[in-house]
Amino acid sequence: MPYKDKKMEKKYKHEWYLKNSNVRKRRIDSNPKPKFSQIELGYITGLIDGEGSISLTWDYKKDNKKRKVFLCPRITIQMTHKETIDKVHKLLMRSNFIHSLYEVSNRSKYYKKHYKNIYRIQMYRAEEIFSLLKIIKPILITKKKQAKLLIEFCESRFKRKYLAYTDREWAIYKEMRGLNKRGV
Repeated sequence: MPYKDKKMEKKYKHEWYLKNSNVRKRRIDSNPKPKFSQIELGYITGLIDGEGSISLTWDYKKDNKKRKVFLCPRITIQMTHKETIDKVHKLLMRSNFIHSLYEVSNRSKYYKKHYKNIYRIQMYRAEEIFSLLKIIKPILITKKKQAKLLIEFCESRFKRKYLAYTDREWAIYKEMRGLNKRGV
């Protein structure tokens, strides 16, 4: 099908992708329904509380040759026991939570040869993190404050998606840095 110009072609392809894509945005509910049993929910919450991290990090993005800072919510579970990470991966896949699975080899230049391989699950998307934190927040013990702050940050960003960060959002970032600091 010939197009009048590049703009029309881009618009058509974008509309086609939205209609035919299997990727759907997670609906942001105030009370999301978990697809976990109570035992599975406790298992995932315990791993995040004990072996995981709930954080807000920053990164750079090039925008017209300028470096632009943006804040990224993250949930990470990291350990050396592959079977545990595989079980969490299957539970998250079954519940349609988008995440990434990594293996950090002991052959990396940062690790000594006698170290075991590290397996990591990370969630980057704010919608996914928001939904999971709403489900596990009542069960969390150690990282309850981080979860509360990250939920507040996500809610704020959903309302102000492409606008500059507010003073409160930067305050949340600084408070989370203090909470996640080693040795504290």
